[in-house]
Amino acid sequence: MDKIKFVQKKYKSEMGESMGKPYKKLKRTFIYMGVTGAVYGGFRFLLPLVIPFFIAWGIAVLLRPSATWISDHLRVRITICKKQRSFGVAVGAAGMAELLMILAGVLVVFYCGIRRCAEEAAALSTQVPVWIESLDTVVSGWCRRTEACFQLRHGLLVYLVRKMLMGLWESVKEGIMPFVVANSMTFFRWGAGFLVFVALDVIAVGLSLQEMDQWNCRMKTSVYCEEIARIRGCLSRVINAGFKTQVILLMLISGICMVAFWIMKNPYYILAGLGTGILDALPILGAGAVLIPWMLICFLCHQWQKGIFLFLLYLVCYFLRQILEPRLMGKQIGITPLEELIAMFVGLRLFGIRGIFLGPLGLLLIRELVKGENRDL
Repeated sequence: MDKIKFVQKKYKSEMGESMGKPYKKLKRTFIYMGVTGAVYGGFRFLLPLVIPFFIAWGIAVLLRPSATWISDHLRVRITICKKQRSFGVAVGAAGMAELLMILAGVLVVFYCGIRRCAEEAAALSTQVPVWIESLDTVVSGWCRRTEACFQLRHGLLVYLVRKMLMGLWESVKEGIMPFVVANSMTFFRWGAGFLVFVALDVIAVGLSLQEMDQWNCRMKTSVYCEEIARIRGCLSRVINAGFKTQVILLMLISGICMVAFWIMKNPYYILAGLGTGILDALPILGAGAVLIPWMLICFLCHQWQKGIFLFLLYLVCYFLRQILEPRLMGKQIGITPLEELIAMFVGLRLFGIRGIFLGPLGLLLIRELVKGENRDL
């Protein structure tokens, strides 16, 4: 009897374990699905509404040490009715003043850059007639060789090509004005929205600095304090990794382009290299926005060596970014380069250009939020 009871008890325990494992797997699956859905919904619907305040909070965190130092040291002591009182600058006002000074400095640098680019464009405009004449010579040579090959009347293809180019230029000029008129209100709304965004962020930075201690206390005493800490940790890691990665790639690609343009004996190699590096950091344009048209012009002008050199430079810049960006980002945020690449691709398909940043962030958030639940399973 004892042996039978022992076998029955062992059988029940084994059945319980076998039934428990599918339950745990099912629970873990539902947790992953729920967290993934919550992260996607937050990115899709909630993030556009609160992104200005997230940016303001991040700026406030960066400005807090200097704003606190200014608020502590800029104090005036006044004696009123034989009582000495001290008046100081509020930390929020100090932070807003700092941010306004930084924005003013950025505007000055931007103005100087635009002015320098205008001077460079004016200098380059003197070369445009030379380039047009060279292009006309090349196209005319092709047309004459084609005429001789097919025994056409002399000058017929040259006349037709010039007629087509003039018609194309007139069509472009006629289409520019309606496009500007039709989209002027859109540009105006974008500009007004950007100004409202900047003004809102400046005010939000001051208020965030003023109330940061209160908000920190609320988050620490909240029932979701652990999840909030994980989300803040993910945000800080991804932002720091993204900033460092883009700075490294910008410096590296700009330096390579400067050296390449210097080898080509381009008098504007510093400005051209820096501009190519900045364009390469933009997701839509890339270094090809400068190098590919330049390469085609060189090929049309029979400058084969320079065109091949520009093509090789474009390949170096393209593969350098494609290889280094996932490796640098993944190494700093704790995911493998393949996971980083998959997350960037999925984010790009789901959220557009901003998904390049939101994809890795969403992967980290999902991983961190389900980590605590998996410990309990």
